[in-house]
Amino acid sequence: MINRIYVISIFLLLSGNIFPQAQNITLESLQDTVYLPRTELVDQKITDSTDSFIGMYEYRSELSKDEIIKFYSDSFYSQGLMLQPAYDDEGKMFHFARGMIDDALLNVYYTDEENITYYLLDVYRAKYAIAISNYKFTKPKSIDFAPVNYDYTQAVVYESGPQHKFAQYLTDNPIEDVANFYLENMGAYNWTLFSRRDFGGSGNIIEIMAMGFSNPKIKDLPQRVAPGVMATVETIALVFKGNNSNCVVNITQFQDPPEVLKSSRIINPDIIAKYGNVFITVECGYPNELSDAAR
Repeated sequence: MINRIYVISIFLLLSGNIFPQAQNITLESLQDTVYLPRTELVDQKITDSTDSFIGMYEYRSELSKDEIIKFYSDSFYSQGLMLQPAYDDEGKMFHFARGMIDDALLNVYYTDEENITYYLLDVYRAKYAIAISNYKFTKPKSIDFAPVNYDYTQAVVYESGPQHKFAQYLTDNPIEDVANFYLENMGAYNWTLFSRRDFGGSGNIIEIMAMGFSNPKIKDLPQRVAPGVMATVETIALVFKGNNSNCVVNITQFQDPPEVLKSSRIINPDIIAKYGNVFITVECGYPNELSDAAR
């Protein structure tokens, strides 16, 4: 049965488009708008926050199940959302996603005796690949795994035991000064510099933020998280070795103008304007094989 679902879905994606307006739909535009003919919006629940948009919709339609699937398949495919492996063996549910930044679940669950089709559509759209708007930005506090510059703004500190300690900061200090701060002070925390990588230009923002890690487990991280989200940056990635562990310090300066940071879904430009355009991630405690220090 699962194979049959794949055949139907591929056929719908490749066959002619009977709903030209499908190409004009975005996940956020579904709110209060019915694009399909002979279709009624029964109910909707919307959560629209600084970092994300979530819509939950219920419809009834005179169209057939195949016509409905065809319409949304075309629409989502045009936005870069790919059909995901089926986890429904009854052919009712279809999952579309673009990494972790766009997600849609279509559930065409019932057709009654009068050929009225009922279906649900849940959508999620991350407004930014780096979603930090809900963080509590504060003066930095001391941590036990890395030095702290108290001129920075602390975004988050997270510890899940000795194997994972994590902190992020924002500053408007020059990026080379930030790198020098860590180069001069990490030794006091028993870290020894293993490598330094410098990058300047345009690239996938998640790939850039993962510089310093080279294990195959994270090689596909950009495609799994935010495919196609490109940013212009200057980045310095410092990898330090410790006792059976490592620490990666990624220092990224955003160089795109505010309107591009927003339209390209990179990071909230209001936060950059307030706290600085240099984003620092200090991630320590992983076994050495997860980073460049394994080489």
